[in-house]
Amino acid sequence: MDKNADGNITVEEIDTEFVTNYDHDGDGCVTMHEFTHQWNLDYHDDHHASEGMFHHLDITTDGCLKKDDLGMHHMAMDTDNDNTVTGAEFTAWLHHVHPDRFGHGGR
Repeated sequence: MDKNADGNITVEEIDTEFVTNYDHDGDGCVTMHEFTHQWNLDYHDDHHASEGMFHHLDITTDGCLKKDDLGMHHMAMDTDNDNTVTGAEFTAWLHHVHPDRFGHGGR
């Protein structure tokens, strides 16, 4: 996810990973179908777990993942409030929001 390998994950990098790469029809909205399909391909999770992750990420509960949803998560990931998210902060956040992923052989 850290595309420039600087050790930090920016809002733009999160957006690229979870919106740009998952928005298969390019309408700016990642639906649950688009998300679960791509998440399962990328992380080899089961359908139920990927739906749970979608619902967790969809803060606005409108059935559509957008930049706004992910920006709010970026703030939650930044546990030391330095406006950057390290790989360790991202991993800790992911363990917290999706503990099953690490027990199912995800990457």
